[in-house]
Amino acid sequence: MTNIFTQAKRIGAFAVFEILNKVLGFVVGIFLVRTLPTQDYAWYTIGNTMIGGLASLTAVGVGVGIMSEGGPRFGNLREMGEVVASARKARILYFLIFAPVVVIFLSSLLWTSECPPGMIFLFVSILLLFFVIQLNVDIASNILKLASRQNLIQMNGVTGTLSRSLLLAVLWSVAYLNSVTALLSAAAAAVMAYLVILRPEERKYYKKTEQSDSNLTRKFRIIGYNLMPETLSAFVMPQITLFIIAIFADVESVASLGAIGRITLLLSIPTAVITSIFIPQMARAQTRKSLWVNWSLAVALSFFVAVILMLVTKLYPSSILYLLGENYANLENEVFLSVSITSVAFAFSSVRSILMAKGWVSYLWVQPIINVISLIVSVPFFELSSLEGVLTMNLVRQGPPAIFSVIIVFLALRRRKLEI
Repeated sequence: MTNIFTQAKRIGAFAVFEILNKVLGFVVGIFLVRTLPTQDYAWYTIGNTMIGGLASLTAVGVGVGIMSEGGPRFGNLREMGEVVASARKARILYFLIFAPVVVIFLSSLLWTSECPPGMIFLFVSILLLFFVIQLNVDIASNILKLASRQNLIQMNGVTGTLSRSLLLAVLWSVAYLNSVTALLSAAAAAVMAYLVILRPEERKYYKKTEQSDSNLTRKFRIIGYNLMPETLSAFVMPQITLFIIAIFADVESVASLGAIGRITLLLSIPTAVITSIFIPQMARAQTRKSLWVNWSLAVALSFFVAVILMLVTKLYPSSILYLLGENYANLENEVFLSVSITSVAFAFSSVRSILMAKGWVSYLWVQPIINVISLIVSVPFFELSSLEGVLTMNLVRQGPPAIFSVIIVFLALRRRKLEI
């Protein structure tokens, strides 16, 4: 019981600052939805989605590896230096593999959406710039999570968002705000926040001069290979949604998809609690009781938040859509479907959080097979020329992966019942 109250206190302190951070990000997102023309916002949506996609592909297994391998070594500067060096080496390798694919995907979607060639080149350049930024920010964030310095990560987020808000205000005031400058402002703000806040602190926990360890590099690759199918699926499936809408619908539907996606940013608060508090706690757990308590709390919190958000969206869709502006006022069904998709995925990802914390990822290669089969089976039954039809299909497709999450954790716990 004491552990639960301690966790509740930590979550409360974390959530206050996290809410501030996410509210600022939400306001920035709404500002862009309201100020960018529909077509320009469609291009921004595609570019922003591809940036996130490349980040997830190049980070495959890296965060899990830092948690699972760094947890037992935390406090030993030399060994932590080897963990960080191995993580950096793995991520650069994944970049060399996946960057050409993402660049082709990004260029194709922008071209389909009637984006000028010169702007496509700028989007690709921004995509590559963001990789360098995110490489450093993500590694620093994982190290600071292990150190229970989540306040620094939050401070970094708030500083970056405030800086970006100022840059966007200046761009808007001089009538130079568009999809490209909006993304550039995010890059500039992220660099500044990292250099001022994260970089000086992360180096206290490892020796930067350490070379990568061959055994650790091999473990990172094993984790990455096991997570690769699921990560590829997580990247491809949203892009398929975007691609289907861009091909069978119109540019306005692409912009609408990006706009209602802003509402789901509300889930980034509990997601941050799971990744910043519970997963590091599970990674450092030395007893089965501690592991079980943290995992149970993470799952209970996730399902509670998911249900509440879905109910609020269903009961008050007009109030929510008012935030997006008149261009998106008729998307009541679409916004509920979008929030439901994200909520279900978030809730069941918390079930798998114990696997990520402990590096028990050997079963996860089955996930993309289930995703592909569910997609193929679903396509003939839904109207793909409308945003509502595509979102309905995606919501139905959440069923098989959700069931798989429960089964995979059960199997992992049975197999690892004598391990911590």
